[in-house]
Amino acid sequence: QHLGMKSLRRVFANSEETACLLGMRRRAMVFQPVAQLRDETDFVHRIPKEQWWLKLRPLMKILAKYKTSYDVSDSGQLEHVSRIRPKDSNTSTAI
Repeated sequence: QHLGMKSLRRVFANSEETACLLGMRRRAMVFQPVAQLRDETDFVHRIPKEQWWLKLRPLMKILAKYKTSYDVSDSGQLEHVSRIRPKDSNTSTAI
């Protein structure tokens, strides 16, 4: 193919649906316009603006056997580990 013919091709990107990504939202596969993703993304920190998985933190703490109060919800803020949990000598390592 001649290089001159390649330059004659044109791409028309004049609507929001021109470029999209396929992803999962809840339990369905959806096409989402890239322009919409731009509005939902924190580019400085390279993460989504809504971090839905932070709502699962109370459940993760329960499953990890943290001592936590179940009547107070977490605010979703990140916390740093300040100490190492002691290993329980009665815990079996075999699965």
